[in-house]
Amino acid sequence: MSSNSAAAPSGEGARKSPPPVSLGKPSLRHRLESYYSLVSPPSIADPAKWRSNFESIYEKYGGSVDGETKLARKLAKKYGGRVMLLVAPPHRSTAKR
Repeated sequence: MSSNSAAAPSGEGARKSPPPVSLGKPSLRHRLESYYSLVSPPSIADPAKWRSNFESIYEKYGGSVDGETKLARKLAKKYGGRVMLLVAPPHRSTAKR
């Protein structure tokens, strides 16, 4: 009898853990990718186009709680309020003070 293990061997199928929720660029990118995967998957389907769009979004809205809040409101207005973009709390700022 062979035993089937539910766990994948080390390194296979293992997902990288998401960055902690913060005002940093990797965190916003991960949160936006998660959001768009639910509300508009075609928005992130082309990696090169998504990278360019994300850079524009980050320049305009990233790095501050106010900016992320404005982005969350804009996305809710465009896609509806059933799924909301998670906004980083102010104490998670990565900016130097």
